[in-house]
Amino acid sequence: MNKPAARISTLSLSLLLLAGCATTSLTSAPESPAQGQALALIEQGKPRDAAVQLEALANTLRGNARSAALADAAFAWHEAGDDARARSLLGQVTPRGLSGASLQRYHLTSAELALLDNQPSQALAALKESSDTVVPQLRTRWQLARANALQANGDVIGAATERARAHAALSGSARTE
Repeated sequence: MNKPAARISTLSLSLLLLAGCATTSLTSAPESPAQGQALALIEQGKPRDAAVQLEALANTLRGNARSAALADAAFAWHEAGDDARARSLLGQVTPRGLSGASLQRYHLTSAELALLDNQPSQALAALKESSDTVVPQLRTRWQLARANALQANGDVIGAATERARAHAALSGSARTE
């Protein structure tokens, strides 16, 4: 290969890698500052307030942004203990338009609700993504939900493996259990 062609190839490859990195970082960020602020309420122990804000935000949006806000609102309602409302909102989400943490919250909420309904196979289908790629705030919960689904399906070794992976991030009574 001649030198000019090699430089062009190297430059093209570098630009493609940079574009891929930029795309990856954008998909894990909230869709808007309002969505990020509402999600922060969950971390502050106010999931009901977060759910109300996210649902109101979703009513002002269209397309993928609306689906992301609805998925996050469903997650917040589930956190607040209103599983009926969470199910209702999940039914309005178009999952193929989701990405990043909103997609992961959608899958985790779907899986936890499936476990409540004694549908471990459905939960496992929702949790097929490797927990290594899940945002840190959801990772332990993802692993424990997956462990519960595996155990309900009779895979005690798989369940123990998932619990062992989650163990390092747990503390206090959760770790003892």
